[in-house]
Amino acid sequence: MVLIVLSLLPSDYLPAHKPPFSLWDKVLHAAAYAGLCLIGAWAYLNRSYSLMLGLLVLGGAIEMAQYAFGWRHMDFGDFVANAFGILIGRIAFHILSKRRPDLI
Repeated sequence: MVLIVLSLLPSDYLPAHKPPFSLWDKVLHAAAYAGLCLIGAWAYLNRSYSLMLGLLVLGGAIEMAQYAFGWRHMDFGDFVANAFGILIGRIAFHILSKRRPDLI
């Protein structure tokens, strides 16, 4: 819920960054979705691929909602960063579950 609210807030309420393409912005997108995927994969052990698809749809829906609201800009690079973060989260879950099976 926090991710959705922060993604749809008007940019006046967020810290300003000058360049239109900010690497830090993409890193934050990837980190947020990696965290969501990692936590979600632990919560839904047998449905991790459904979770990944759901997170990807969520990321796309947020980008379209930003375009529709008008005070934020839709950015395909953000969607790609979200997808990359989901992949990182899934890989991290796989590695952690193999190294520490007692966590599952």
